[in-house]
Parts: sequence; C-alpha cells; structure tokens
Amino acid sequence: MNKRAPLIAAVAGVLLAVLVIFFLVMPKRAQVSEKQDELDQAEQQETSLQLTLAQLEAAREDAPVTNEKIRQIGTMIPPTEDQPGMILLLQSAADRAGVDPLSISTANPVAAEGAEYSTVIVTLDTSGTYFALEEFLYNLETLPRAAKVTSVSLTGGTTTAATTEETTTEETATDTTTATTAELTGQFTVEFFTTDISAGPNSVPGPSEDAAAEPATEGGA
Repeated sequence: MNKRAPLIAAVAGVLLAVLVIFFLVMPKRAQVSEKQDELDQAEQQETSLQLTLAQLEAAREDAPVTNEKIRQIGTMIPPTEDQPGMILLLQSAADRAGVDPLSISTANPVAAEGAEYSTVIVTLDTSGTYFALEEFLYNLETLPRAAKVTSVSLTGGTTTAATTEETTTEETATDTTTATTAELTGQFTVEFFTTDISAGPNSVPGPSEDAAAEPATEGGA
C-alpha cells in the first residue's frame, strides 16, 4: 500500500497538470492569440488610415491647382450652350484677324451617344486675304472655349487694287505704284461642346432633366 502511494501521487500530479493546462493555460493561450489577431488588424487599419491621411493632405495642398483646372475645363466646355457668348468669341476672332463681318449659322445641339456632353455645329462664312483667313483659322483653334474645326473651304473672290503716287517737285515727276490684293471667300465648320446633355429643341438650358428634377422634389418636400 505504501509502495503505491508515490505512484498514485505522481498520476494525480500529472492529471492536475493536465487539468491546469486544459482549463487555465489553453484559454489564456487562445485569448493571447485572439488579442494578437486584433493587434495585427489594428496595425493594418492604422497603416491604411495613415495612407488615407497622406492622400488627403496631398489633395489639400493640390486643391488650388485642382480648382483652377476645374475652372478652366468649365470655361472650355461650359454647362450650357451659351450661344451669345459663343457668337461673341467668334466675332472677336474675326475682328482680330481682320476678315470681313461673319455670317454665323448655328445648328441645334445634339447629345453625343454614350457621352456626357452635347455638340453644337456652327457654320461660318466670311472673306478676306489668304493670310487673314489663315489667322482667323488659328484664332478659332485657340479660343478660350473648346472648338474643333472640322472643315475649311476657300474659294476665289474679288481682287482689289491700291494705288500709291509719289511726286518729286524738283523734277516734276510722278511715280505710281499699284498693289493688288486677292480676296478669298472662306467657309468654316466648327464644333463647340457643352456638358448639358438636355440641350436642343424644346429643352431647358442647364442640367439634364434628371438633375434638374431633384431640387424641385426636395423643395416640394
């Protein structure tokens, strides 16, 4: 009986150790593993937040440049057709080139298929020298508002002559110089653009119908 006592005590100690490991150590180990996962997730989230913060700070620093680009794009492709402003730009381009008064014909805006803009086709008829019409074409391509010249047609027109007389008193002689200038007739087809996809016959200038309906719904509420 006394010889078995140490064996029983040893077995009981082993069982007690197993029970301690099972009920105390293993749960703690699981908790430590769970906390480690939470720590890893928190570190990943912190890294993501730091990246987002850096992006926001960079966006804040670039805000003036971005706003200027948005303003330029809004000028180049306005939110409405703005036909009066468009005609003023064309007339100014003609005046700077020194061509004869323009004849301007505008078509109804057409919404581009699958795109968020409308196209306005304008036909221009004018006359002037070759170099004046060339400068006018350059002015069209460099307007503040985006414009695309799709066709140019030049035909022969009238010819004007300018005479200059130089008189020498002592010899009583007169020199006459005649300069001839050829006038050409030019026809240009130009496309302008607007982000208003509801532009055209029977449409209200401004945002599209869906966008325009939202404020009215909110106001009614």
